[in-house]
Amino acid sequence: MIFSILMAGGRGTRLNNKVEKPLYNFNGKPLIDHVIENLQKSKVDKIIIALSPHTNQTLKHLKEKGFKNFNLNLLDSYNEFILSTPGEGYLKDYNYILGLLEKHSKKDTVLFINTDLPFINYNILNKVLNEYLKIQTDALSVFVPEEIFNTYNLDYKYAYKGLVPSGLNIVRSENIIQEQEDLILPHIELALNMNTLNNIQIGLKLLK
Repeated sequence: MIFSILMAGGRGTRLNNKVEKPLYNFNGKPLIDHVIENLQKSKVDKIIIALSPHTNQTLKHLKEKGFKNFNLNLLDSYNEFILSTPGEGYLKDYNYILGLLEKHSKKDTVLFINTDLPFINYNILNKVLNEYLKIQTDALSVFVPEEIFNTYNLDYKYAYKGLVPSGLNIVRSENIIQEQEDLILPHIELALNMNTLNNIQIGLKLLK
């Protein structure tokens, strides 16, 4: 089974807006809706939205869209769930999620994606999943060449050896340290992280 985990618990303070980050209006609809629609068109089997105490309005929004509270016993009945995490940082939430999923199986595929990546369409998602299914390691992390960010004047936190993490990763459903392989994709869609006002302005220009 292929799970997609949409990490949507961030405050979005860099956007200088009182609206929760997942609900930030981008090109006519909330950021989170763009990512959900891309996931729905991809080959993933289950969509789980990971929320935190910081995103209560997003919880309400997802309830209105029909998402169910996560329950292992409901996996055969529904495909879209809300999962409340402690909200104590990405890594702790990541471990919390894998700790739950391994109770279902330690052999499932788990794709993690951030809520501020609306340009990663289903073709890219499927491409990354297909690459993961070919490799022998348990984890795959997707990176983007730093030059793409510089070419488009996009903001990013850090780079290592000329590569920037995309926010898209795949692991096996077990809460342990897993051997990782890196996948480098020179796609602008992976670099368009809508987490700063500068990146949002550039993203809107590229849409036109």
